[in-house]
Parts: sequence; structure tokens; C-alpha cells
Amino acid sequence: MILRSLRPEDWEVTHGIFSDPEAMRFIPGGAFDDHERCRRWVAKVRENEERDGYGFWAMELTGTGEVVGQCGLVKVAGKGPEIEVAYHLLRAHWGRGYATEAARSSVEHGLGKLGLEKIIGLTFPEHRVSQRVLEKAGLTFVREAEWYGMAMREYQITA
Repeated sequence: MILRSLRPEDWEVTHGIFSDPEAMRFIPGGAFDDHERCRRWVAKVRENEERDGYGFWAMELTGTGEVVGQCGLVKVAGKGPEIEVAYHLLRAHWGRGYATEAARSSVEHGLGKLGLEKIIGLTFPEHRVSQRVLEKAGLTFVREAEWYGMAMREYQITA
């Protein structure tokens, strides 16, 4: 798998994820079925990456070029100062280790090339799969706290 910058045409995969209630069950705000909103989201992610040097990246399978989701580093609640590793995949590609691989690569890139001192990961307390992804990516559970106005489990890794 390679992680690459999002392209305008990646809105279609974004829509496939964002319009799936099961895929969005643990994402604040939940699912929505709006093509234009997905296009705007991709454009905003591209702007953020240009400005900050990081953001969500397309998870593209080596060989096929198929985009199966997005993963990357984002400012918590869009403003920081905390930087979060986050990921979301098309449901058809769950359970194949793609989220773990992408999260691990994102964390290594953030701590290494970008020189970040700390990266956090946030999950709902009942989202065991995401907790395992964060742990396999090297993050450690540190506390339960309120994020995005909800009770979350906070994980972190430091340089």
C-alpha cells in the first residue's frame, strides 16, 4: 500500500465511506449522502496538507491502484494543537490489516520526517477494533477523556 495525497477524483471513495452508516458509526457526525460535501471535504484536506505538510492521505493498494480509504495525521477538531492519527476505510476492505499498516506508516512519518513530538489517537470506548489498530501502530492508552464533546479513549505515542 502507498499513502498519497488526495486527488479531486477521490471524492467518490470518500462518498462511499461517508454515506455508509456502518462505516461512520464511530465518526462524530455520522453518515451523510452528499456528493458536493464530499468534494468540499477532499478540497479542504488538500488545502490542509499544503498548509501543514500533513493531512488525510489516500490508501492506495500497490499493484491495482485501488483506493480503499483514507488515513493520516490531522489537527484534533481541525484546530489542534494535538495531532491525531485517523483512518476510515470502505467496509469491503475491513479486516485486512490496511488500517494498521496505514496508521503505522502515518505515525512513523509524523514522528520521523515531520518531527512531531507526540501523536494521539482517539476512539470510542466500545470501538475495540480501532483500539487494536492504534496499539498495533505503537500508541499506548493513556486515559479516558472528553474529545469532540464525547467520552473517548485517548492513546498516544511520543518521539
